[in-house]
Amino acid sequence: MTASGFPAVGATERRRRFGYALLGAVGLAALAGVLALAVSDVGARLPSGARVGGVDVGGMSPAEAERAVASRANASAFAPVLVFGPRRNVRTSATRLGARPRVAAAVDAAGASRFGVLLNLAGIGEARDVPLTWTVDRAAVASLARRLGPPVPAHDADVNVGSDGITVRDARAGLAIDQAALVSRLASMPAALRVPGTLLEPRITTSEARALAARIERLTSRARTIVVGTTATTLRPPALRSLVDVRAADGELRFTFDADRLAKLLPASTPARDAELQVRGDAVVVVPSVPGRTLDAAATARALAASERRTVTGAGTVTAPSVTTAELTALGIRERISQFTTYYPPGQPRVVNIQRASSVIDGTIVRAGETFSMNEVLGERTIAKGYVAAPQISGNGFSESVGGGISQVATMLYNGAFFAGLELVEHQPHSLYIDRYPLGREATVSWGGPELIFRNDWPAAVLIKLDATSTSITVRFFSSRLGRRVETTTSAPYGHGGGGFSVRYTRRVFRDDRLIRDEVFNVRYGIAPSHTTRVGGM
Repeated sequence: MTASGFPAVGATERRRRFGYALLGAVGLAALAGVLALAVSDVGARLPSGARVGGVDVGGMSPAEAERAVASRANASAFAPVLVFGPRRNVRTSATRLGARPRVAAAVDAAGASRFGVLLNLAGIGEARDVPLTWTVDRAAVASLARRLGPPVPAHDADVNVGSDGITVRDARAGLAIDQAALVSRLASMPAALRVPGTLLEPRITTSEARALAARIERLTSRARTIVVGTTATTLRPPALRSLVDVRAADGELRFTFDADRLAKLLPASTPARDAELQVRGDAVVVVPSVPGRTLDAAATARALAASERRTVTGAGTVTAPSVTTAELTALGIRERISQFTTYYPPGQPRVVNIQRASSVIDGTIVRAGETFSMNEVLGERTIAKGYVAAPQISGNGFSESVGGGISQVATMLYNGAFFAGLELVEHQPHSLYIDRYPLGREATVSWGGPELIFRNDWPAAVLIKLDATSTSITVRFFSSRLGRRVETTTSAPYGHGGGGFSVRYTRRVFRDDRLIRDEVFNVRYGIAPSHTTRVGGM
């Protein structure tokens, strides 16, 4: 034992321990040398078992590995790639796509994948296959997308309305090619791939279409009545469905009842009908006026769609007649108050003028207090108005004049006013006696004078009716009789001399038993040789 308490070590033992220490130091130095040698080779060689795109690059330098991988990539650049599109399939290749292999990046990835130097030296480093990717030309991918076909459009839901019912066509999503995703998938140049797509949503969904179909069903599943004015029209479900028009607008599905088709099923618009006086024998009756009605088909169609009520009031406007029943009734025209007829030979040009003037004056109403002027009513007689040239008295003889002969109409009107008891304001007999007229009690007119004017000074209006046939003309005045009575006398011709003669006639007008007019008229027929004044149609 030593002084420290430990057993003493002999010289032999010390020599043995020193040998062990020296041997360990030599071993560590050798190992350090090996490690230094191994570390000096790191980055110059790829780990054992490394593969790039199926090419064994283990133990190769990066440059050797890139050449090997590039050779394989060049050989596979022509390999077909089948792309399944939404409308058609297209066969392509890396070459057609202008793709470039990313060799250097793949080799770098393979070199960075080992766990450590000692494990690689021991042959147990990670053995993995780094995929080879490609950089694809985007313009070539866009061209490929066009060859694959246009996008599959989304289909909006729709509602079909037929005479036998209502159906809904469901919405269907569409598909558009996602080019960015296609570029990503082509980076690995697989043998086949399905085109990635972007979903296109329909604007009108199936639920929206079904909601609209349900509303249309409620509006058309039972008969509905449309009331327009006093007329009610009932439309059965098939007719209602035939009016439905469903359309998509601004991303919404809308429906209307077609106004034009609806108008054909409803009573047509009618114009207003004026009240009119109708002569029936010796009496006059008032044919009542009828208001007009204009259907507003568009507003009616909107009302039909806006409400589910079974009875709908149609829209329209009422047009008042220009002449109402009350207005004509207030005129007091009820019965015939005078009548007179004269005759003429048929076929003469003057008959044309008589009939033309009669047609213009026929139906004229002279209201209470109003004045009738024959020239004012007819205007100037011209060929453009339908008159023709015919003989008329001119001076001491006869001449042709457009409108000749209408003085016979003037004579009829004069006698109508005469026996109706109206105020005779202005008239002039012919200068020559014509035996078709009563002595003295006749009148002539010409444009610019002479004139025929009378005034209705009775409290009821007067209706003038003229009926000119091929051989005669009849005048009738209608009003309220109001107790009127007319008495007249005509003297025998007197004062013969110079080829002429005179005549006197009278008129006494009574209202009931009261005399309201007592008149005497003196007429001289005959023409002096110097008289050349034009006095009008005969």
